[in-house]
Amino acid sequence: MFSVVFFLIAYAVIALIAIPLAMRLIPPNPIYGVRTPRTADNPEHWYNVNAVAGQLLLAACGVSAILLMMYQGTWLKSFWAQLVLFVIPIAAAVIATLYFEKKGAWK
Repeated sequence: MFSVVFFLIAYAVIALIAIPLAMRLIPPNPIYGVRTPRTADNPEHWYNVNAVAGQLLLAACGVSAILLMMYQGTWLKSFWAQLVLFVIPIAAAVIATLYFEKKGAWK
C-alpha cells in the first residue's frame, strides 16, 4: 500500500512540473526544461520541444496513475511491477521528446 501512495505522489509531482512546460510558460533557461544546443539557439524550438515534453509527461503520468489505481491488487501488487510501470512510460516520454527535438517534428 505504501508503494502505491509513493508512486501516486511521484506521478503528481512530475505532472505538476510538466504543466508549465506543456503550457509554454517557461522561457529558455539553463535549469528547467529540455536544454540542448538546438533549443538554446532558437527560442521557438525551445517552446515547441518543451511543450511536447510537458504533454508527453502529463500523458505518461496520467495513464500510469490510472493503471496503478485500477490494477494495484492484481498483477501490479509487487513493488517491482509498480516500479516498471513508473519507469517505462516516463522513459518513453523522454525518448519521444528527444526524437522530436532531433527531427523538429513528428515525421
